[in-house]
Amino acid sequence: MKKIMFLFIIVVILAAMVVPAFAAPYPKPPGRIHKVFDYPLVYCGDEIGVGDFWLWDHEEAYAFFTNERYDRDGNKVQKNEHVDGTDMIYREGNLDKVLNGTYHINLLLKREPATGDIKSLQWTGIFWHINIPGHGVVFHDSDSFTYPEDRQAGLTVFDVVTLCEYFAS
Repeated sequence: MKKIMFLFIIVVILAAMVVPAFAAPYPKPPGRIHKVFDYPLVYCGDEIGVGDFWLWDHEEAYAFFTNERYDRDGNKVQKNEHVDGTDMIYREGNLDKVLNGTYHINLLLKREPATGDIKSLQWTGIFWHINIPGHGVVFHDSDSFTYPEDRQAGLTVFDVVTLCEYFAS
C-alpha cells in the first residue's frame, strides 16, 4: 500500500512539473513611456463668438502599461492597456494662463485566435477632466465604450463657451 501511495505522489509531482510547459506564454511586462502631443482643441471664433483664437492641448502621456496574452499556438488573443496622462489647455501663443487636468484610460481588447479579428473592445476611464478655478468643471468625459455592442455610458461636459471666455479675459 505504501508503494502505491508513493508512486501516486511521484506521478502527481511529475504531472505538476509538466503542466506549466503547456500553458500560454507569459504576457509581456509593462512599460513606461513619455509622449507629448500638441494639437488644436477649440476655435473660439465663428460659432462660439468669444474671440479670434485657438485653444490648444499640450498632452503628456507619462505612463503606458500593456499586457498581451497568447494562446498555445502563439496567437495574440487579448491585450490590456492602461494610460495615465495630463492635458494642459492654453491659448495659442500664450502660455501665461494654463488649465491642467489628468486622465486615466483602460483598454481591454480580445481577438479571435484563428483570424486575429477583433472579438470585443472596451475603453473605460476618465478621458478629460479640466476645471476652471472658482467655476468648476468645463471639460469632463468619464466614459465606457464597448464594441461590438456599441454601448456607451458616462458623464460628459464640454462647456467650450466658458472655456473660451476664461482664456479671452
